[in-house]
Amino acid sequence: MNSGASRSIDQSRSKSTGLGNNSRVYLAIKTAISFRACVLFLVVTLINFFQVVVAAAAEGSNSGGLVDIGGGRKIYLKCQGTGSPAVVLVGGRMASADDWSVADKSAPAVFPQVAKFTRVCAYDRPGTPVGEKPSRSDPVPQPTTAKDAVADLHALLSAAGETGPYVLVGHSYGGLVVKLYARTYPKDVAGLVLVDALSEGLQDALTPEQWTIQRMFCTLANSQSGQSTTGRRLSERQWFLSL
Repeated sequence: MNSGASRSIDQSRSKSTGLGNNSRVYLAIKTAISFRACVLFLVVTLINFFQVVVAAAAEGSNSGGLVDIGGGRKIYLKCQGTGSPAVVLVGGRMASADDWSVADKSAPAVFPQVAKFTRVCAYDRPGTPVGEKPSRSDPVPQPTTAKDAVADLHALLSAAGETGPYVLVGHSYGGLVVKLYARTYPKDVAGLVLVDALSEGLQDALTPEQWTIQRMFCTLANSQSGQSTTGRRLSERQWFLSL
């Protein structure tokens, strides 16, 4: 009788011990799952937070504005997108940064299209009007030379923190600027794109009469941009470089 009772008590204790062990295992598993869930929640929260921060930073870096290039001067610069190499758009004689955002029926606007796959920047050279409004960049005595434009562009990109090497795109007069920039700062240039670019041999290809007309056109363009041409007397070749 006593031995049977003892066996019954032992079996009962064994079952209780087994249930206790199972409960501990269950609690351990539950705790581990809860811990992993908390970690996952924290990771997702941090990712969302950093995405918001990055998006805000990108939005801030996409806005255009004046950049201090030193010497008491500021130049308007507009950049958008991310990626490398950055593309720098250099317009023609009277072209502002906004001209690269104008689309026509046959093709989309250059600036927003390039911004879809890499960093892109455009700027206002001093004297380039924006529609009917004067240039957003600080004025300088006119006419200027391509060498002046290269110095301004280099100072602008450096001051804005836009790192190279760049792909430089030059249209018309801008073609002269980007070619000279590549010769002056070869390590900062990854490639050149020339769009109907002016040639250094233009003066040699024109007759004296044609060259006089070209100079008159340059003077007219300067006067329309509201820039003073006084105080600057340039040689024939400098006149060409100021086109």
